[in-house]
Amino acid sequence: MSFRKKIIIFVVLVSFGLLILLYSSLLFVLDKNFNYLENDFVNLRLKRVESASQIYFDALKSKASDWAEWDDSYDFVIDHNEDFVVNNFNDSSLVNLDVSAVIYADNSGNIIGSHAYNFIAEKTDPDFVSLFKSKLADPYFKNYFMSTDYQRGIVLLSGNRPPLYLVSKKILRSDGSGPSLGYIFMGRFLEQEFVNYRFGDLALYSISLKRVDDSALPNDFLAARNRLIMSEKTVIVPNGSNSIYGYSLYNDYSDSPAFVFRIETERTLYRYEINILIYISALLLAVILLFVLFFLWMISRVFIDRLVMMFNKVEEYKKNPSSNVSISITGKDELSKLSEEFNELVHEVFDSGNFYKNLLVGLPDIVALVKAGRVIYINDAIEANTGFKKEEVLGKLMIDFVDKDYKELVMQNLKLRFSGVDVLPYNIKMITKNNPLDIRVSAKVIDYRGEKVDLIVLTNISEAFKSQKKLAEKVAELENLNRIMINRELKMMDLKKKMEAAGSLDQK
Repeated sequence: MSFRKKIIIFVVLVSFGLLILLYSSLLFVLDKNFNYLENDFVNLRLKRVESASQIYFDALKSKASDWAEWDDSYDFVIDHNEDFVVNNFNDSSLVNLDVSAVIYADNSGNIIGSHAYNFIAEKTDPDFVSLFKSKLADPYFKNYFMSTDYQRGIVLLSGNRPPLYLVSKKILRSDGSGPSLGYIFMGRFLEQEFVNYRFGDLALYSISLKRVDDSALPNDFLAARNRLIMSEKTVIVPNGSNSIYGYSLYNDYSDSPAFVFRIETERTLYRYEINILIYISALLLAVILLFVLFFLWMISRVFIDRLVMMFNKVEEYKKNPSSNVSISITGKDELSKLSEEFNELVHEVFDSGNFYKNLLVGLPDIVALVKAGRVIYINDAIEANTGFKKEEVLGKLMIDFVDKDYKELVMQNLKLRFSGVDVLPYNIKMITKNNPLDIRVSAKVIDYRGEKVDLIVLTNISEAFKSQKKLAEKVAELENLNRIMINRELKMMDLKKKMEAAGSLDQK
């Protein structure tokens, strides 16, 4: 893989990682803040439902007060007259009041008169009175609702009926005088239809409630109930991407869990968050893309293109080491300095190469490089000494140019050199196009382009042999002449002695 591709892949991967990091950070911050805002919005809706519940209790109290502080009600507690029952204890009266039940009881808790209406079945509710009597028999219930002038609370009746909003008020005369002879109870069951029109506009989507003791409690209500009972004031759970649920717990008159209110509202803020994330993600992607393109353009212009040019020049130099290659990179950075150093090095190598090339060309000795027995380099001296052209020698086995009487010696010394033994120069005879030459061999194993080769210097010693032979002949002549001269001198000395001896005899 090229250096350019590696840099592009690296930059793209780093940019992609940076984009993921930025997006994750943005998602974390936005999601956290929008969740807070969304939860705050749902909590506000739940509080409005609670406020609406209190407002309805106040309205129910107002209705109960109108009936409780009324001379006709006061007289009914005393005389139990049937006209009051006929005129007031009927379905139309309860429908007009929008209450499910009206109960009159004396101070002892005995029911004097009552009427209940089932808004779901749209008819009189005959079972209500018996259920309410069982509640009045409970001392805590009786003490709670019949110990003060006014009281209100949520009541759960048996039979899995909806929760009942119930208020109690002392019965007094119209001017508020007494003494009180009993209590009036007014209640409203929280049927789904009533909940929808009373609280539905606060939820925007839908609103519903379930008793906490409902045996068929849906899973979401069950989970919310458990969390609310544990300590949480509200529970908020997204319902997909379009709506969100909010749950709140309402306690009954004894402060025990009674029912769970659930509101469903649209996730407007969530959609805003998604849109913002899309816009910002697109913006981030565009910015990162522009940055990557600009960065790649800059790094290509400032670094990669110049580096590629250097690489190409180096490759060109590797293919032709004898060429005088130069790199022209302007600037004062590391690459320009590196190019200057490269140019200086190439010039030095070129000059050195020319020097040694000229030196090898001018050498009278034969210089050869032999790899695996074959000649891979030979200088021009081969032709002057042997008559063979360089082309006739290159690629041939070096041993083919050695006289047969010396081939064994050459191979033996070659093995010794490659085994690490320093072999002293030795003499052989080399085949030429004319007469064999006396050659002195000096060789050494060297590293050449990562391989072991044999550097051989062959010195023509034929003339030296001739001169040495002539010198030996002259020396022999001189030695012979010397012997003759010495013999002559000895003879002269002997003759002289004889002459001296003859002269002495004459004198006698």
